[in-house]
Amino acid sequence: PIVAHGLYRFDLDAGRIELAPVAGGLGPAELALLGAPETIRVPAADVPEFLAAHVHPLARTLAITSRDESFELPPTPPATLVLDARYEPDDVLRLAWRWEHADGRTSEVDPSAGPDPELDEDLVARVADELGWVPFEAVLLRGIDAAEFAIERMPRLEALVGRNAGGFRIDVRGERPDYREATERPELAVSLVESRTRDWFDLGVVVTVGGRRVPFMPLFRALATGRTRMLLVDKSTLSLDLPVFDELRDLIEEAGTLDEWETGIRIHRSRASLWADFEDLADVAEPALAWRATVAGLEHGEVPELPPPSGLALPLRPYQLDGFRWLAFLHANRLGGVLADDMGLGKTVQCLALVQHALERAATDAAAAAAPDAATGA
Repeated sequence: PIVAHGLYRFDLDAGRIELAPVAGGLGPAELALLGAPETIRVPAADVPEFLAAHVHPLARTLAITSRDESFELPPTPPATLVLDARYEPDDVLRLAWRWEHADGRTSEVDPSAGPDPELDEDLVARVADELGWVPFEAVLLRGIDAAEFAIERMPRLEALVGRNAGGFRIDVRGERPDYREATERPELAVSLVESRTRDWFDLGVVVTVGGRRVPFMPLFRALATGRTRMLLVDKSTLSLDLPVFDELRDLIEEAGTLDEWETGIRIHRSRASLWADFEDLADVAEPALAWRATVAGLEHGEVPELPPPSGLALPLRPYQLDGFRWLAFLHANRLGGVLADDMGLGKTVQCLALVQHALERAATDAAAAAAPDAATGA
């Protein structure tokens, strides 16, 4: 050989040297053959090993013939497709693919490589159908993705191993968590609690599956990001592709943005219809007492017909009395409000009536009013 890229021979009698390039170069098997004696005798018992270790590797690059046709090269043994699945702590699953050849070599699964008689491309296609992707790159799966693969994909691949004995193998390392699918019906309970923040109630949402409580933040983040499943602490997977979760997702989006969920969902006191939607959806609903009073007024117009404050020096016209009563209702339910009317119709006196009403009921001990000169006589 000429290094590893050519051959030569010479005839001293004729004074001639012949040189020939070798396309693709010479590998270890070719170089070993060229360095051996002209004749190699292989005992019959060693023929299978010799074919696997030397002849079949040579056949990938050289044409092997028999001068007297006394030997016929057996077909090259197909390589085995191997999936290495490694389970790691914290719900991590690593997947890696390789070919194992009869001569002990391993090679990557490369769909872009040219045809190779040792590789079963049809098998790769069948595996890809089960996976949903072509198995050639290493994959790292975490959390629900790892659980879904173990529950759904792995059994299908194992069945494929059984149908392709010797051609496909799965090597599993590490301890597989007890992943399983939760089949119990999710139950939803909602509650309202008075918040320290004016005008708001804290909304409590509790989802249980088979008596197991589903964590608040992971559930809502999964719903907000469009996930179809989530992994529970007991390694069961919960399907989010259920009507109750579709409606809950819509209500959560209406109630607040994701950034507000860190401390929980809040409902403004004026959102009576939103709470009604939660009540319809939930198996159990517990509204706050203050909320019930607010809802009664907001939904049914039950504004108490209060008399004018006794300490108010000015008489109230009928429409001003209605405005005062509405303001008093908002004040009693800790709701903000705005009076909008034409100039000169008594918005200031309605506000002063509210202040006097609150003072007489000891609902406040101080108030500030900003009024135009026309209202103060200045």
